[in-house]
Amino acid sequence: MNYSPKIMGILNITPDSFYDGDSKLTKKTLLSKIQKLTESDIIDIGCESSRPGADPISIDKEIKRLDKVIPFMNYFNNIKKVFRFFPTWELLPYENLSPLTEISGERLEILNLLQRNENLLTVVPVEAIMQCVIPRAELDKLTFHVTKGETFEREYLETCLYENGYARIPLVENRGEYSVRGDIVDIFPPTSVNPIRIEFFDDIVDSIREFDIGSQVSLKDIKKVEILPLKEVSPTAGQKEAGLEKISQLAKEQSADPARLKELIDKIQHLGNFAGMEHLAPFFYPQRETLFDYLSKDSVFVFDEEDHVRRT
Repeated sequence: MNYSPKIMGILNITPDSFYDGDSKLTKKTLLSKIQKLTESDIIDIGCESSRPGADPISIDKEIKRLDKVIPFMNYFNNIKKVFRFFPTWELLPYENLSPLTEISGERLEILNLLQRNENLLTVVPVEAIMQCVIPRAELDKLTFHVTKGETFEREYLETCLYENGYARIPLVENRGEYSVRGDIVDIFPPTSVNPIRIEFFDDIVDSIREFDIGSQVSLKDIKKVEILPLKEVSPTAGQKEAGLEKISQLAKEQSADPARLKELIDKIQHLGNFAGMEHLAPFFYPQRETLFDYLSKDSVFVFDEEDHVRRT
């Protein structure tokens, strides 16, 4: 049998290499280190020092170090496998807040790639894999594509953006926002480096371009853009109505405070998406799913510190 040798590159991001807290982990340093390893068949990323006498660190600390490196691994097209980190919400239990837009966007983008059977190498904390996510049918329903040259009504695009949780403002500045000026629609998806400008000629998509948010100058042309929901909970009017009935029934059974119930009902009816709405997902989506539902049957699982995972 003939065996071809494999080359493994080692990237240390521990304090006793080039990494020192957050002070030396710069984009320039990372790109320089990673670029030297792009021809490797395997890249071993060291997040915890094996130096004798080194202090042990928690898995959470390892994950945070790794999370900063993975986006730069994908910068080089010749790396054979795509790395993605599936984050947790980074919220405490029962904390009445929503995850950051960037976190929700990253989670939804990975779920969308998995649903399309993309071949990913995904790093997932235990907490994240145990969380419920948006059901596959809902994500598919809320995802839409805009292609240069196709017929696509601008008003319909605005409706889709609104239903997906995007906020309309006069000028796009932050992720999760969109603006409309005549036949031009600017969108800033949560996982995009730059916002997207879609220009219409009547109902024809005339052009799609990335542009610089500061100078407003176009950066590059795009043939097709895929727009995902902004949040993991974006119920339809029918789902809201059914959810309100369930919430009212549960409140009655548990003798909930009428004033707080009324406040919650008013938020659902009039505010669209609001902080903490993700925690109400079971009322809107009866069929709950986790990341496991998105994975194919031939997915391979690798547990780091399996004993710790089992205890968690």
